[in-house]
Amino acid sequence: MIKMLEDDCKERGGFYKANYSGNKLLNFNKMSKRTKHLVEYFCDVLIIDTSHKTNRFNCPLLDIALVNNLGKTSTCFIGLLENQKYQTFI
Repeated sequence: MIKMLEDDCKERGGFYKANYSGNKLLNFNKMSKRTKHLVEYFCDVLIIDTSHKTNRFNCPLLDIALVNNLGKTSTCFIGLLENQKYQTFI
């Protein structure tokens, strides 16, 4: 999955970052080129949610959505976090 995300960001543009400790994946974040443009235009209302340890990796899932000019929501950023500490969000 990580290799697929890396290749997709290289081909289409966008943002991708993963942190490892040895062979263990600590966290990863992804934002596509399209959603980067959406955030530039519609950054007035961002909805940030973390679902705490409800997945099989037992890690918080960070989901950031925006509200566009038509009142529709769209996911613009997604990440799997190691923990919910301030430094992890930065």
